[in-house]
Amino acid sequence: MNARALMVAMFTISLFGCASTGQNASDAKDYSKAEKKISMAIGEDVGSFKITERVDGDSAPVGFSQGIYTVVTRNGTRYKCSVLEASSVMNVLSFGGAGSADATCTNFSRSSKAPEPASAPNCNDLLRAARKC
Repeated sequence: MNARALMVAMFTISLFGCASTGQNASDAKDYSKAEKKISMAIGEDVGSFKITERVDGDSAPVGFSQGIYTVVTRNGTRYKCSVLEASSVMNVLSFGGAGSADATCTNFSRSSKAPEPASAPNCNDLLRAARKC
């Protein structure tokens, strides 16, 4: 009876291992793949910015996880970047061939300028009421 209980426990533990998101203590701070994607999105070289935080997003399609990274460049510009990464379950199901998406970044610095208002010829009553031109 003890052997059967041990097998059931091992099977249960293995199921929880397969359902993890791929983040464990050994790779929790390894952002090398994300750094390369973020580098391309913000136009800065790898090493010229620092990833200060990573949180899990909630808008990823099935089989993927969304990582939301907070990035600060050397000159103090702050970005929030979203990267879709294949979950560990998707990597197993695709034999490691599941892809991921490029980073999408938004400037969150206080110094970032608002979009320029539309020029006068493109103005309409709605834009004038919103004081955009």
